[in-house]
Amino acid sequence: MTAGPGKETHVLVTDPTETEGVVTYVNDYSTDESILRDSGVGRVVVDDGETDEVFPGVIVGREGQRNRVTADPDVAGGRVFVFVEDGWSEQSYEIVDGPDAGLDAHR
Repeated sequence: MTAGPGKETHVLVTDPTETEGVVTYVNDYSTDESILRDSGVGRVVVDDGETDEVFPGVIVGREGQRNRVTADPDVAGGRVFVFVEDGWSEQSYEIVDGPDAGLDAHR
């Protein structure tokens, strides 16, 4: 899943029971560190062409001004949601299948 240029991107991974989850902001530069710390939300910053495995089975990357999220819910052990927003719109997506080429092709 590749977000539009300049969009804020957040990843939520639930546990297998879908009662708990962990959120990570991708390339977020505006949220104050204390807000993230107090809320338990994580933040990862990746540069153009880089990737980072933020959870087992969930890889984020950067392509120019676009954030990319690749995931395999079976490896992640729960459901994987991606939230994309800016000042005008917001979208949400669920990644339901891993990539055909496997996760290693995206590392």
